[in-house]
Amino acid sequence: MDNTAMERFVPRFQGQPWFDGLRVLHVYLLPEPGVDDDLLALVHCRFAIRMSLSH
Repeated sequence: MDNTAMERFVPRFQGQPWFDGLRVLHVYLLPEPGVDDDLLALVHCRFAIRMSLSH
């Protein structure tokens, strides 16, 4: 068995180590009909589910 110590995984953002409480801007995209049909269907499905749960 290999006893080599594993390095702790530290996520990085813009080249710097991530720290607790770090917030980043979410990126939103708009699927284009005829090009991103699978993604568009998923978006519609998630929206419908969210709307049905909010009523």
